[in-house]
Amino acid sequence: MIAAQLGHADTRMTEKRYAHLSPSCVAQTIRANFPNLGIVRSVIEYYNHHRYHESLENLTPADVYFGRGQAILRERHRIKQKTIEHRRSLHRMLVA
Repeated sequence: MIAAQLGHADTRMTEKRYAHLSPSCVAQTIRANFPNLGIVRSVIEYYNHHRYHESLENLTPADVYFGRGQAILRERHRIKQKTIEHRRSLHRMLVA
């Protein structure tokens, strides 16, 4: 059914007519179920700024969005290399 596909000429008017319902429905649901929006805000704050995401190379979404990701990854790599070299030197001292 080509006409049922999103963006098709026959469905564009319907999509435009009902497009506003989804965000407003979500907003109403949040307001009804979470009267204290401070809790929701704190969850969003945690998720975006404090929780590391494996799919983002263990960065936070905020780090990636604000362009800090590559600098953080470079610093992590530098620290890892320094740690490996330190452990190797300790191992050499123990073996000798």
